[in-house]
Amino acid sequence: MLSPVTPTEVGVQKSLDSGFRRNDDAISQLFVSPCLAAQARLRIGEVMGGVFEIYVKSHFSAAHSLRGYPGDCARVHGHNWMVEVFVRCAQLDELGIGIDFRDIKAAVKDVLSGVDHRDLNDLPLFVEQNPTSENIARFLYKELSIKLNTPTTRVSRVKVSETPGAGAFYWEE
Repeated sequence: MLSPVTPTEVGVQKSLDSGFRRNDDAISQLFVSPCLAAQARLRIGEVMGGVFEIYVKSHFSAAHSLRGYPGDCARVHGHNWMVEVFVRCAQLDELGIGIDFRDIKAAVKDVLSGVDHRDLNDLPLFVEQNPTSENIARFLYKELSIKLNTPTTRVSRVKVSETPGAGAFYWEE
């Protein structure tokens, strides 16, 4: 919620309307105080509709095999899967929070409990599709979207990694 705009802020808005478009130098020149310039930048972010992306990291351990894969991954093997969940927020609450980290972590923990310390190939979800990083990321995205999406927040993407250097993102546009 925007508070009443001061005459100085109106000047910043007029400058924006006339083409400055978030030029930090121009904003700084309008203010004597660096503190006021910083406040103006925050207010301009509100006016211009910025978006926050909050994320949490988690992990789970599970076995899987890739049916039809021409190599070692066709055999049952395990990973300590790393998961990153990103949530976009268009608004902050009165405390300045878009979505509480605890809420994201609780939803992630709940969903991951269904795959942790399991053979993923035995789960109904992966009877007809391989439990690849890509398919796991899509599954987590959809399940977490059900739990976390609201009119002002939505899961923007999920990253699932088998190793620190290899993984997959999933998102919907």
